[in-house]
Amino acid sequence: PSFGAAAAALSVAAALPPSARLLRERRRRRGTCGRRGGDVRAPVAALRAASVRYHEAVEAPAAQELARKLGLECAALAPAAATSVAARPAAPYLLRADGRWQLVVGSLTDGRGSPLHFSLDLSEEGLPPQQRRRLSEPPSAHSLFVALGRPAPGLRIVDATGGFGSDAMLMSKCFGAVVSVIERNPLVYAVLQEAAARAAPPGSPSVFGGPVLFGDASEILSGSPAASAGGVAWAPGDVDVVYLDPMFPRQKARKGMPDLPMQVLAECCEAVASATGDAGPAESTAERRLLDAALRMARERVVVKRAADSPFFAGTKPASSLKGTTNRFDVYMPRGVAPASGKEAKTAADPFDAIRAAHLR
Repeated sequence: PSFGAAAAALSVAAALPPSARLLRERRRRRGTCGRRGGDVRAPVAALRAASVRYHEAVEAPAAQELARKLGLECAALAPAAATSVAARPAAPYLLRADGRWQLVVGSLTDGRGSPLHFSLDLSEEGLPPQQRRRLSEPPSAHSLFVALGRPAPGLRIVDATGGFGSDAMLMSKCFGAVVSVIERNPLVYAVLQEAAARAAPPGSPSVFGGPVLFGDASEILSGSPAASAGGVAWAPGDVDVVYLDPMFPRQKARKGMPDLPMQVLAECCEAVASATGDAGPAESTAERRLLDAALRMARERVVVKRAADSPFFAGTKPASSLKGTTNRFDVYMPRGVAPASGKEAKTAADPFDAIRAAHLR
């Protein structure tokens, strides 16, 4: 089972048809389906093909406002789009319907050939059973808790590659951390921000405890205007931990298909990569910028999630690593902060054994 399952309520009429599954499998074997979180390489403006759409005129103001914020095209969805493939936007798009945002991905279809409509519900009632069970477990049952340094409640964390908020939910609801989230993909951000705000307790900006920001994490962590616009004015040391879980390459093909939220994320990231082309070395440069910005901001550590067989993020060796069967956590220490002792590193691997044993039972 996937321990990174996104906390999502999906509007899917039926299972993916064989043709769609074959397409996902081909892309997976090429390494395009990794984990959640945006592509750290491509600029936000690169997702030019994406758009914001609406059905009814009453939804137009909200759609136009979001489109201006994200820098996307906004238009009414053609009535023929419901029945004609040619009338639908080719790229993933945001659809405003019934007062909520849906992410429509035409390359993923239901059994009737209609595009997949993805929606996110982060309320307690909307979480899938697997996610609720995960949040109810003691913190020490999670390897991420160990990678974070077994923190006390109230730790200030920035999840700089938010995705659909799965790990942010774990860190806030299970570990008691105050989590601020950054997401650079405009499609993913819109769905995440709305779901996080709807599920937020009174007086909190989001269900995670901190704000959900849109933009380039390396710029926001460096104190760009995007951070101030989101009501954040971070200075080095204001954040205890920066957490990164970007899309990462796998050296070995996975035995199973990625879960549906991961496929949706991969489609959004693919749209960015297609618009910018194969950046190659630029990806390493962007990773280096992000890691440097995270290390300058974090007071205690930077934690990066990778596949167990993935190369180190930005080609930089971490101070320590916690390796499981499929994934690992690389821990980077800011300058002047001592790494974990050998004894701590040894005990840090224990939760992996407990998790595997629990699922084998």
